[in-house]
Amino acid sequence: MSTRNRFRRLLPALLLAMLVTMTLSGCSDDGSSLYPPTLSSLGGPVVVNTPTAFTATGTGFAQGSGSASVRFRATSGTPFAGGTSDEATVTAMVIDNTTIRGMTPVALISGLANIEVSVTNPAGRSSNTISEQMTAPMIWGLGLWGGANYGP
Repeated sequence: MSTRNRFRRLLPALLLAMLVTMTLSGCSDDGSSLYPPTLSSLGGPVVVNTPTAFTATGTGFAQGSGSASVRFRATSGTPFAGGTSDEATVTAMVIDNTTIRGMTPVALISGLANIEVSVTNPAGRSSNTISEQMTAPMIWGLGLWGGANYGP
């Protein structure tokens, strides 16, 4: 086989290798853009009946540019959208690759509600789902002089 024929046979493989190398060179050093984000924590109690600030932590949030979507889904009932939906999605600000900040959706519940939370990063990749509890403010008791003690 001549050198010219060998070159023609190897050319497609060489071009493919160059394309893969150039594509992967645009990835971050830790390879995080190849993987979906991981949600670790929502960072504190989730109080219902009024939007509450949250700070979500995890990895892989800053892939792409823009904001992230945070999905809240009730494991039972329909506490969102005025009591008509079991889920709500809010837009949150990506602070860096490990932090997102936003406001919880309003949920109509009394007591506790179990919810599942997930994040979709700016690149459109969805995270794992974590379980959290939403808590409605409750009156713990009345003082001697009629004053109420409030708690989460």
